[in-house]
Amino acid sequence: MSSSSAETEIKSKSGLTKMSILAIIFGGVALLPVSIFISLAAGVQLSGASVYIVVLLFSELGNLMNYKFTKQEVFIIYAMLGVAMAGLVGAYNPIVMLVFRAYFINYPGTLAFKDPISGKSLPLTIPAWWAPPYGSEAYHVRSLFQPQWVLPIILFILSTITWILQEVALTLICTYLYVEEEKLPFPFAQVDAQVITVLTEAEPRALNYFTMTALVSMVYAFILYGLPLLSGGSFSPIPIPWIDLTSGFFGIENLLPGAFFALATDLLSWVTGFIIPPYITAYMVIGSLATWVFGNYLARTTFAPLFPDWAAEWRRGMAANIVLQRSSLRVWIVPQIMFTIAVSIILFVKGYKYYINAFKSMMKLSPMTKREGYVSLSTILGLYFFGSVASIAIFHYLVPDFPLWVAAVVSIGLSFINAIVTTRGIGETGFGISLPYVWLGTILMSGYKGISPWLASPNICGYSTPSWTSMLKVAKLTDTKTTDFFRAYIIASFVFIVMSFVYVEFFWRIAPMPSQQYPYISINWPISALSSAMWMSGQIKLNFNVAIYSFVMLLIVGVIGELLSKFTPIPFSIIGLGTGLVMLPAYSIPFLLGSIFGNYVLRKYFGDQWWSQYKFIIVAGVAVGSGVVIAISATIVMIMKATWILPW
Repeated sequence: MSSSSAETEIKSKSGLTKMSILAIIFGGVALLPVSIFISLAAGVQLSGASVYIVVLLFSELGNLMNYKFTKQEVFIIYAMLGVAMAGLVGAYNPIVMLVFRAYFINYPGTLAFKDPISGKSLPLTIPAWWAPPYGSEAYHVRSLFQPQWVLPIILFILSTITWILQEVALTLICTYLYVEEEKLPFPFAQVDAQVITVLTEAEPRALNYFTMTALVSMVYAFILYGLPLLSGGSFSPIPIPWIDLTSGFFGIENLLPGAFFALATDLLSWVTGFIIPPYITAYMVIGSLATWVFGNYLARTTFAPLFPDWAAEWRRGMAANIVLQRSSLRVWIVPQIMFTIAVSIILFVKGYKYYINAFKSMMKLSPMTKREGYVSLSTILGLYFFGSVASIAIFHYLVPDFPLWVAAVVSIGLSFINAIVTTRGIGETGFGISLPYVWLGTILMSGYKGISPWLASPNICGYSTPSWTSMLKVAKLTDTKTTDFFRAYIIASFVFIVMSFVYVEFFWRIAPMPSQQYPYISINWPISALSSAMWMSGQIKLNFNVAIYSFVMLLIVGVIGELLSKFTPIPFSIIGLGTGLVMLPAYSIPFLLGSIFGNYVLRKYFGDQWWSQYKFIIVAGVAVGSGVVIAISATIVMIMKATWILPW
């Protein structure tokens, strides 16, 4: 990598400047409260929209001030708002989830569930390190700034620090492996790079296509998201997030009882197929239909003895979201874990040469590679094991009688597998197949009785590594120093965590969570609380036969597919198939149709050169258009809702 490294070293520039830091702070101060509020009230995730708003706003401010933002600065703004806000906003903001703990303890529905050891109601057995005890004064004043919250918050901070160490180490490994060595395309990184390039370089023809697609997307997004948001949900011309084809006159239940079927209504779900090869999207559809359509049906009929709870719970007329929730819990927890492990083994055998070469190269980094931000393998492993061991030690202190070796295998081993496999999926298709329900399945398989490990766990990482690696691919495409990403992340995380505490505290004080002021979580939190209580009380069981069958079946299919692709012209994608097995048909089918339309209609009409040059621009325009409309509509809603606290 000597010549390419030298080339990159010459081109790479810093994007971490006063202006980019100011934009990050602005996102945390001005847009974070809008994002948190609208996710609590409407369930809309505003993180992606906020990215585009801030980038566009600061680009225009730069023009007014005669300040020309470099693409490196725009990358830092774009990447940090995308990465930080994705993990720190929305209904699953970690600070919001502290409030959810308070709700779980005080929700009457959880009182009906019993601790399997003591026989007491679950809320009465919750340890103080997770949340203040049942009946605490902290719940009456609705505030996180109470002495009883100190220990849970300290544990949250320690967990966050150890988690960052592990994710940074895994990201460096995956970036070197998939960006530098294997040079995977990372389709969505190409889209992100195009957004940054258009905003900073403004090549006329590319800007025209970007603007046109953004305008079309804005009109559609206003109908899809804007009207429901502004009307408080009373007027929704197009169903969100999908057209439910599971039940009703046209429902698939009339043909295959128990099946899930829907079609996404978001425009981005359809044009995303433009950047994924048709054969990969075809395997995605095969996988998703095999799971959610035929798998759900067979689990309720032919294989009902293996899934008695699903067979008993399914009712004709169930909406798609209920079918999805119940079948996920009753059928797919164990199979999806085993599917992912089977895919991991196939990928490792298939690409072991890349792994060996990458690790050899990282053991002896050139000076130029070090200046790009890569560190030696020993340093990376040191970060990883320090974070892992610290996390395991904290968990062991909280739950001393849980098997220590099990916690170590999960935190160290499965985190690594998860990062390697999921990032490979993101790099090849834009979508990853991550390990689902890892810790929940681990507790079931361990046979442990008691609720403590359901409330605490060692770090299980690799879930942020794919998006971070993708962003480092964008850094490479925009000639930005790799080290800037990690330095900026520390700043962004600090700003967003501190401001999250401030704004969540504010929202909780002005109204209970959930309440009529936060209608989305009024629907979502009771379901989540009851699902968690079912896990803790031992009502969800593990079937080892299902685990073995699932693993062996996908391993056989994967090996046959790889052999056929090697000795025949038939293409095969184990990542496409594996991704499809955990992806809903609501999204895989639009991806396939979009891929077919883009690659066989638009490409044929406009030509190969036009298609390869502008397909990413089109997708970027659609994403920005939707994001702008959602952000503006959400801001208006928040302003309207905020007036209720006034005394008149």
